[in-house]
Amino acid sequence: MVWAARANPFLLPLLSGLLLYLSFPPADWGFLAWVALVPLLAAIRDSPPRSAFQAGVLCGISFYLPSLYWVTHALVVYGGLSRILSLLVLVALCLYLSAYFGFFSWLASHFRMLPRGSASLWLSCLWVSLEYLRNWLLSGFPWNLLGYSQHRFLTLLQLTSLTGIYGLSFLLLVVNISLFQILRPPFPPSARRLGLVWAIIAILLALAYGSWRLHHRLEGRPLRVAVIQGNIDQSLKWEPSLQRQSFETHRQLTLGVSGFRPDLVVWPETALPLYLRSEKAYRDELQALAQRLGSYLLVGAPDFEGEGGVRYYNSAFFFTPCPKPPEKYDKMHLVPFGEYVPLRGLLFFVEKLVPGMGDFTAGKEPKIFPLSGGGFGVLICFEAIFPELARTYRSRGANFLVNITNDAWFGKTAAPYQHLAMAKVRAVENGVYLVRAANTGISALVSPEGMVLRSSPLFTQDRIVGIIKMVERKTVYARAGDLFAWLCLTLVGGRIVYTPISWRRSSAGKDKVSGRS
Repeated sequence: MVWAARANPFLLPLLSGLLLYLSFPPADWGFLAWVALVPLLAAIRDSPPRSAFQAGVLCGISFYLPSLYWVTHALVVYGGLSRILSLLVLVALCLYLSAYFGFFSWLASHFRMLPRGSASLWLSCLWVSLEYLRNWLLSGFPWNLLGYSQHRFLTLLQLTSLTGIYGLSFLLLVVNISLFQILRPPFPPSARRLGLVWAIIAILLALAYGSWRLHHRLEGRPLRVAVIQGNIDQSLKWEPSLQRQSFETHRQLTLGVSGFRPDLVVWPETALPLYLRSEKAYRDELQALAQRLGSYLLVGAPDFEGEGGVRYYNSAFFFTPCPKPPEKYDKMHLVPFGEYVPLRGLLFFVEKLVPGMGDFTAGKEPKIFPLSGGGFGVLICFEAIFPELARTYRSRGANFLVNITNDAWFGKTAAPYQHLAMAKVRAVENGVYLVRAANTGISALVSPEGMVLRSSPLFTQDRIVGIIKMVERKTVYARAGDLFAWLCLTLVGGRIVYTPISWRRSSAGKDKVSGRS
């Protein structure tokens, strides 16, 4: 029907966006990701580049708007923005992220990648390349990359220990493209066969490797850990009169695990809403607590340096059972427009719109905190979604990872579940345990295979105890880093450079033949 044909270019991208949204928390129907992009591919199959770009953007918007709705909650409740302004911020963020979908569709159309038998290779590499760029451009925001939709499917998730999260995204693209080629003729039989073979081989290899890895558990020295979830109300947290109450809440919860005799106790990000540098009494009490328990103690708190030009940091302080000054790690990857204003000279008006916006300084280098027989690295909040930072810790000798966070900003939304899903993958990529302490949840202990061993509910006071292992053996990803993503980027770059040259040669050859005749 004519009206249906006209509607398809709009309905198909919207359908893809909806399927992608359902593939992630809160619905978390990850199996849909294996077919989610088929409608988008159908929409751009015979579209000119401009229409393909529009279809990609439409798909991205219909995916990101419902997925990131929690941004408005944080901006309205804690940022002081009006609902209209917070909605505009959300739309701007979604448009930026959707542009990557648009460029994917535009490049696929412009370079005629989709109709070819090798479409699975080129389009999958293109998708991975754009995801990798999104991890870095404008300080990076790799939230809900396609591969994260599979966080609950542990056998397939093991692929990330070889390739990082990007390999799982690649596999999903291969299957989506192959299904599209089968379901949407006309395609040459060779193209359909090649795509199907690609998909079957890729899935079988991923499943075989995943099964092997799940049956060969990584060993290491056992470590008894305790995670404290204070559940401090975000709207009251920074009240000076409540500082002592916050401290006592965490202290009493910590004393409650003394019978477990933990080697390490972890408090969440900014568990103490005060500057420990200038609060000697609190420092002394924390040191006394570590000595009383005979445990190492990691505490999230802000810090500052300097007197004239003061620099503020989002930090983690590490107390030992021995009476000595605590060591400290300063968060390196800050949240743009939350903890600092990027391009402050150009965006000077932002601070006037949001007076309470943070003005933190980024830390300079990773810090591995030493334990008896090993050490660990700390990812503060947002840092857990960046694969390269976790991998840096592992390559420098960290035997496990700790993620301290404060997800209270997001309320009872999908954000804490999405955040945990991404943090889990850091454990699998690097083959280490992940200890996660969240102010209001979800706190968790995660195995090197991505299994959540212990977890806490949202918005409750809780404590988690368990035994993890300090793993020595490194995964391929921990050793090689984002080599797979770089390979995809190189192949796509070569294709983009080579194709116009090939077209010109082809045109020149046709002109010669035409002249002879």
